[in-house]
Amino acid sequence: MASAGRAPLSKLEKAKRKASRDYRKIFEKRALTYDDIYEKRSGNKNMGRKPISKTEQIKRAKNDFLKSLSEHRAEARNESISLPGIRTLLREYKSYRANDSAGRKGSDRVITLSKYIDKEQIKLDKAMSEPCPLETYNGRGRKPMSRDEKKVHYEAKIQEAHDEINELLAKAVPSQLIYYKLREARAEVRRLKKLSIAQPLDDMIKDHLRIHEDKVAELQKEYDYQVHMENKGTKRTLASVTKPLSNSVLENEPLDRSDIKAVVPTNLSEHEVIELLKEQQNKLDEEMRILDELEETLRRKAQVLKQKRELQEAIDIKQRQLIN
Repeated sequence: MASAGRAPLSKLEKAKRKASRDYRKIFEKRALTYDDIYEKRSGNKNMGRKPISKTEQIKRAKNDFLKSLSEHRAEARNESISLPGIRTLLREYKSYRANDSAGRKGSDRVITLSKYIDKEQIKLDKAMSEPCPLETYNGRGRKPMSRDEKKVHYEAKIQEAHDEINELLAKAVPSQLIYYKLREARAEVRRLKKLSIAQPLDDMIKDHLRIHEDKVAELQKEYDYQVHMENKGTKRTLASVTKPLSNSVLENEPLDRSDIKAVVPTNLSEHEVIELLKEQQNKLDEEMRILDELEETLRRKAQVLKQKRELQEAIDIKQRQLIN
Protein backbone atom coordinates (compact mmCIF):
# COMPACT_ATOMS: atom_id res chain seq x y z
CA MET A 1 0.00 0.00 0.00
CA ALA A 2 1.47 3.37 -1.02
CA SER A 3 2.16 5.83 1.74
CA ALA A 4 0.50 9.24 1.69
CA GLY A 5 2.38 12.54 1.69
CA ARG A 6 5.58 13.70 0.02
CA ALA A 7 8.63 11.51 -0.45
CA PRO A 8 11.13 11.68 2.43
CA LEU A 9 14.08 14.03 1.95
CA SER A 10 17.65 12.81 1.90
CA LYS A 11 19.98 13.83 4.72
CA LEU A 12 21.95 15.99 2.30
CA GLU A 13 18.84 17.85 1.15
CA LYS A 14 17.69 18.38 4.74
CA ALA A 15 21.08 19.76 5.70
CA LYS A 16 21.14 22.09 2.69
CA ARG A 17 17.67 23.46 3.40
CA LYS A 18 18.50 24.03 7.06
CA ALA A 19 21.74 25.83 6.17
CA SER A 20 19.85 28.04 3.70
CA ARG A 21 17.23 28.97 6.31
CA ASP A 22 19.86 29.72 8.95
CA TYR A 23 21.85 31.87 6.51
CA ARG A 24 18.81 33.97 5.59
CA LYS A 25 18.01 34.32 9.28
CA ILE A 26 21.22 36.33 9.73
CA PHE A 27 19.90 38.98 7.36
CA GLU A 28 16.53 38.94 9.14
CA LYS A 29 18.24 39.64 12.47
CA ARG A 30 20.33 42.42 10.95
CA ALA A 31 17.14 44.07 9.67
CA LEU A 32 15.53 44.18 13.13
CA THR A 33 14.62 47.63 14.42
CA TYR A 34 14.33 48.91 17.96
CA ASP A 35 10.54 48.64 17.79
CA ASP A 36 10.73 45.02 16.63
CA ILE A 37 12.70 44.09 19.75
CA TYR A 38 11.16 46.30 22.44
CA GLU A 39 7.57 46.93 21.29
CA LYS A 40 6.21 44.24 23.64
CA ARG A 41 7.69 46.01 26.69
CA SER A 42 5.67 49.19 26.34
CA GLY A 43 4.62 50.99 29.49
CA ASN A 44 6.41 51.83 32.74
CA LYS A 45 6.52 48.37 34.38
CA ASN A 46 8.56 46.55 31.70
CA MET A 47 7.38 43.22 33.05
CA GLY A 48 8.55 39.87 31.72
CA ARG A 49 11.87 38.65 30.42
CA LYS A 50 14.25 41.29 29.11
CA PRO A 51 14.39 41.23 25.30
CA ILE A 52 17.50 39.81 23.67
CA SER A 53 19.63 42.53 22.11
CA LYS A 54 20.11 42.78 18.37
CA THR A 55 23.81 42.03 18.67
CA GLU A 56 23.17 38.85 20.63
CA GLN A 57 20.49 37.69 18.19
CA ILE A 58 22.87 38.20 15.25
CA LYS A 59 25.60 36.30 17.12
CA ARG A 60 23.27 33.38 17.81
CA ALA A 61 22.10 33.34 14.18
CA LYS A 62 25.72 33.20 12.98
CA ASN A 63 26.53 30.34 15.34
CA ASP A 64 23.46 28.41 14.17
CA PHE A 65 24.47 28.95 10.56
CA LEU A 66 28.05 27.80 11.09
CA LYS A 67 26.75 24.64 12.73
CA SER A 68 24.31 24.03 9.86
CA LEU A 69 27.06 24.69 7.32
CA SER A 70 29.28 22.12 9.00
CA GLU A 71 26.46 19.57 8.91
CA HIS A 72 25.85 20.27 5.22
CA ARG A 73 29.53 19.79 4.42
CA ALA A 74 29.67 16.60 6.48
CA GLU A 75 26.68 15.11 4.63
CA ALA A 76 28.26 16.09 1.30
CA ARG A 77 31.50 14.34 2.26
CA ASN A 78 29.56 11.22 3.29
CA GLU A 79 27.96 11.09 -0.15
CA SER A 80 31.24 11.97 -1.94
CA ILE A 81 29.83 15.23 -3.32
CA SER A 82 32.09 18.26 -3.69
CA LEU A 83 30.52 21.58 -2.73
CA PRO A 84 31.41 24.86 -4.50
CA GLY A 85 33.44 27.64 -2.94
CA ILE A 86 32.11 29.51 0.06
CA ARG A 87 31.04 32.63 -1.86
CA THR A 88 29.16 30.63 -4.49
CA LEU A 89 27.63 28.49 -1.77
CA LEU A 90 26.43 31.51 0.19
CA ARG A 91 24.83 33.01 -2.92
CA GLU A 92 23.01 29.74 -3.44
CA TYR A 93 21.91 29.63 0.20
CA LYS A 94 20.39 33.08 -0.06
CA SER A 95 17.83 32.10 -2.72
CA TYR A 96 17.58 28.32 -2.33
CA ARG A 97 13.91 27.45 -1.67
CA ALA A 98 13.45 30.91 -0.16
CA ASN A 99 9.71 30.87 -0.83
CA ASP A 100 9.07 27.54 0.87
CA SER A 101 7.01 27.50 4.04
CA ALA A 102 6.55 24.53 6.32
CA GLY A 103 3.18 23.32 7.53
CA ARG A 104 -0.29 23.99 6.25
CA LYS A 105 -0.72 26.80 3.78
CA GLY A 106 -2.04 29.95 5.42
CA SER A 107 -5.52 31.19 4.65
CA ASP A 108 -5.91 33.72 1.87
CA ARG A 109 -6.58 37.19 3.25
CA VAL A 110 -9.04 38.11 0.49
CA ILE A 111 -11.07 34.94 1.09
CA THR A 112 -11.00 35.52 4.84
CA LEU A 113 -12.26 39.09 4.38
CA SER A 114 -14.98 37.91 2.00
CA LYS A 115 -16.27 35.46 4.59
CA TYR A 116 -16.06 38.20 7.22
CA ILE A 117 -18.16 40.52 5.02
CA ASP A 118 -20.81 37.79 4.60
CA LYS A 119 -21.04 37.32 8.37
CA GLU A 120 -21.28 41.05 9.04
CA GLN A 121 -23.94 41.38 6.33
CA ILE A 122 -26.00 38.70 8.08
CA LYS A 123 -25.67 40.64 11.34
CA LEU A 124 -26.73 43.83 9.56
CA ASP A 125 -29.78 42.20 8.00
CA LYS A 126 -30.76 40.72 11.33
CA ALA A 127 -30.42 44.10 13.07
CA MET A 128 -32.61 45.75 10.43
CA SER A 129 -35.31 43.05 10.68
CA GLU A 130 -35.55 43.02 14.48
CA PRO A 131 -37.20 45.75 16.59
CA CYS A 132 -35.01 48.46 18.05
CA PRO A 133 -33.32 47.18 21.28
CA LEU A 134 -33.85 50.55 22.95
CA GLU A 135 -37.61 49.91 23.01
CA THR A 136 -37.16 47.02 25.47
CA TYR A 137 -34.20 48.47 27.42
CA ASN A 138 -35.00 48.65 31.15
CA GLY A 139 -31.91 50.56 32.29
CA ARG A 140 -29.96 47.57 33.61
CA GLY A 141 -26.62 46.57 32.09
CA ARG A 142 -24.88 48.16 29.17
CA LYS A 143 -27.06 50.36 27.01
CA PRO A 144 -27.59 48.67 23.61
CA MET A 145 -27.09 50.41 20.28
CA SER A 146 -30.13 51.63 18.46
CA ARG A 147 -31.06 50.22 15.08
CA ASP A 148 -29.53 53.21 13.28
CA GLU A 149 -26.32 52.93 15.32
CA LYS A 150 -26.06 49.23 14.47
CA LYS A 151 -26.59 50.04 10.81
CA VAL A 152 -23.75 52.58 10.84
CA HIS A 153 -21.54 50.21 12.87
CA TYR A 154 -21.90 47.17 10.58
CA GLU A 155 -21.75 49.19 7.37
CA ALA A 156 -18.48 50.78 8.50
CA LYS A 157 -16.94 47.35 9.22
CA ILE A 158 -18.10 46.02 5.84
CA GLN A 159 -16.72 49.06 4.02
CA GLU A 160 -13.38 48.75 5.81
CA ALA A 161 -13.11 45.12 4.71
CA HIS A 162 -14.02 46.07 1.13
CA ASP A 163 -11.28 48.73 1.10
CA GLU A 164 -8.68 46.22 2.28
CA ILE A 165 -9.80 43.73 -0.38
CA ASN A 166 -9.41 46.37 -3.08
CA GLU A 167 -5.87 47.13 -1.91
CA LEU A 168 -4.95 43.43 -1.94
CA LEU A 169 -6.45 42.90 -5.40
CA ALA A 170 -4.46 45.83 -6.77
CA LYS A 171 -1.23 44.05 -5.72
CA ALA A 172 -2.28 40.47 -6.60
CA VAL A 173 -0.70 38.54 -9.47
CA PRO A 174 -2.90 37.64 -12.47
CA SER A 175 -3.24 33.98 -11.46
CA GLN A 176 -4.59 35.02 -8.07
CA LEU A 177 -7.22 37.25 -9.65
CA ILE A 178 -8.33 34.37 -11.88
CA TYR A 179 -8.47 32.10 -8.84
CA TYR A 180 -10.91 34.42 -7.05
CA LYS A 181 -13.21 34.39 -10.11
CA LEU A 182 -12.91 30.60 -10.26
CA ARG A 183 -13.81 30.31 -6.59
CA GLU A 184 -16.93 32.47 -7.05
CA ALA A 185 -17.97 30.41 -10.08
CA ARG A 186 -17.57 27.16 -8.14
CA ALA A 187 -19.67 28.55 -5.30
CA GLU A 188 -22.39 29.50 -7.76
CA VAL A 189 -22.33 25.97 -9.22
CA ARG A 190 -22.78 24.48 -5.75
CA ARG A 191 -25.70 26.82 -5.06
CA LEU A 192 -27.39 25.94 -8.36
CA LYS A 193 -26.93 22.21 -7.75
CA LYS A 194 -28.75 22.52 -4.44
CA LEU A 195 -31.55 24.42 -6.16
CA SER A 196 -31.79 21.81 -8.92
CA ILE A 197 -32.20 19.08 -6.30
CA ALA A 198 -34.89 21.07 -4.51
CA GLN A 199 -36.62 22.02 -7.78
CA PRO A 200 -35.90 19.21 -10.29
CA LEU A 201 -38.55 20.37 -12.78
CA ASP A 202 -37.18 23.90 -13.21
CA ASP A 203 -35.40 23.98 -16.61
CA MET A 204 -34.08 27.53 -16.08
CA ILE A 205 -31.99 26.39 -13.11
CA LYS A 206 -30.55 23.55 -15.19
CA ASP A 207 -29.63 25.96 -17.99
CA HIS A 208 -27.90 28.31 -15.55
CA LEU A 209 -26.09 25.34 -14.02
CA ARG A 210 -24.70 24.25 -17.40
CA ILE A 211 -23.58 27.81 -18.17
CA HIS A 212 -21.70 28.12 -14.89
CA GLU A 213 -20.15 24.66 -15.20
CA ASP A 214 -18.75 25.71 -18.59
CA LYS A 215 -17.49 28.91 -17.00
CA VAL A 216 -15.72 26.95 -14.25
CA ALA A 217 -14.02 24.74 -16.87
CA GLU A 218 -12.82 27.80 -18.84
CA LEU A 219 -11.52 29.58 -15.74
CA GLN A 220 -9.77 26.41 -14.58
CA LYS A 221 -7.87 26.18 -17.89
CA GLU A 222 -7.02 29.88 -17.77
CA TYR A 223 -5.83 29.57 -14.16
CA ASP A 224 -3.64 26.51 -14.87
CA TYR A 225 -2.05 28.22 -17.88
CA GLN A 226 -1.35 31.44 -15.95
CA VAL A 227 0.20 29.53 -13.02
CA HIS A 228 2.38 27.60 -15.47
CA MET A 229 3.61 30.81 -17.11
CA GLU A 230 4.33 32.48 -13.76
CA ASN A 231 6.24 29.45 -12.46
CA LYS A 232 8.19 29.33 -15.71
CA GLY A 233 9.18 32.98 -15.30
CA THR A 234 10.12 32.44 -11.64
CA LYS A 235 12.35 29.47 -12.47
CA ARG A 236 14.09 31.47 -15.20
CA THR A 237 14.72 34.33 -12.78
CA LEU A 238 16.04 32.04 -10.04
CA ALA A 239 18.30 30.27 -12.53
CA SER A 240 19.88 33.57 -13.53
CA VAL A 241 20.26 34.64 -9.90
CA THR A 242 21.80 31.39 -8.62
CA LYS A 243 24.15 30.84 -11.58
CA PRO A 244 27.66 30.64 -10.04
CA LEU A 245 30.00 33.39 -11.26
CA SER A 246 33.55 34.24 -10.31
CA ASN A 247 34.31 37.49 -8.52
CA SER A 248 36.14 38.88 -11.54
CA VAL A 249 33.13 38.25 -13.79
CA LEU A 250 30.77 39.79 -11.26
CA GLU A 251 32.89 42.90 -10.81
CA ASN A 252 33.88 43.50 -14.44
CA GLU A 253 30.75 42.39 -16.33
CA PRO A 254 29.46 45.34 -18.41
CA LEU A 255 25.91 46.48 -17.76
CA ASP A 256 23.41 47.21 -20.47
CA ARG A 257 21.29 50.34 -20.14
CA SER A 258 18.20 48.14 -20.29
CA ASP A 259 19.43 46.38 -17.12
CA ILE A 260 19.64 49.71 -15.33
CA LYS A 261 16.18 50.77 -16.49
CA ALA A 262 14.77 47.49 -15.21
CA VAL A 263 15.64 48.35 -11.59
CA VAL A 264 14.78 52.07 -11.70
CA PRO A 265 11.20 53.39 -11.78
CA THR A 266 10.45 55.57 -14.77
CA ASN A 267 8.47 58.17 -12.84
CA LEU A 268 11.47 59.59 -10.92
CA SER A 269 13.65 62.60 -11.63
CA GLU A 270 17.36 62.20 -12.40
CA HIS A 271 18.37 63.23 -8.87
CA GLU A 272 15.92 60.76 -7.32
CA VAL A 273 17.23 58.01 -9.60
CA ILE A 274 20.81 58.69 -8.47
CA GLU A 275 19.79 58.61 -4.80
CA LEU A 276 17.90 55.35 -5.32
CA LEU A 277 20.87 53.73 -7.05
CA LYS A 278 23.20 54.90 -4.27
CA GLU A 279 20.87 53.40 -1.67
CA GLN A 280 20.85 50.07 -3.52
CA GLN A 281 24.62 50.20 -3.81
CA ASN A 282 24.96 50.73 -0.04
CA LYS A 283 22.78 47.67 0.60
CA LEU A 284 25.01 45.58 -1.66
CA ASP A 285 28.12 46.90 0.10
CA GLU A 286 26.62 45.84 3.44
CA GLU A 287 25.88 42.38 2.06
CA MET A 288 29.45 42.05 0.76
CA ARG A 289 30.76 43.03 4.20
CA ILE A 290 28.66 40.28 5.78
CA LEU A 291 30.00 37.77 3.28
CA ASP A 292 33.57 38.83 4.06
CA GLU A 293 32.95 38.40 7.80
CA LEU A 294 31.52 34.93 7.30
CA GLU A 295 34.38 33.97 5.02
CA GLU A 296 36.92 35.12 7.61
CA THR A 297 35.09 33.21 10.35
CA LEU A 298 35.09 30.03 8.28
CA ARG A 299 38.80 30.47 7.47
CA ARG A 300 39.57 30.88 11.16
CA LYS A 301 37.47 27.84 12.00
CA ALA A 302 39.43 25.76 9.48
CA GLN A 303 42.69 26.85 11.14
CA VAL A 304 41.39 25.95 14.61
CA LEU A 305 40.24 22.54 13.38
CA LYS A 306 43.67 21.92 11.86
CA GLN A 307 45.40 22.83 15.13
CA LYS A 308 42.97 20.59 17.01
CA ARG A 309 43.82 17.63 14.75
CA GLU A 310 47.54 18.26 15.17
CA LEU A 311 47.17 18.34 18.95
CA GLN A 312 45.12 15.14 18.88
CA GLU A 313 47.79 13.43 16.75
CA ALA A 314 50.48 14.56 19.19
CA ILE A 315 48.47 13.19 22.13
CA ASP A 316 47.99 9.87 20.32
CA ILE A 317 51.73 9.60 19.62
CA LYS A 318 52.65 10.28 23.26
CA GLN A 319 50.07 7.76 24.48
CA ARG A 320 51.44 5.08 22.13
CA GLN A 321 54.98 5.81 23.33
CA LEU A 322 53.89 5.37 26.95
CA ILE A 323 52.14 2.07 26.16
CA ASN A 324 55.16 0.72 24.29
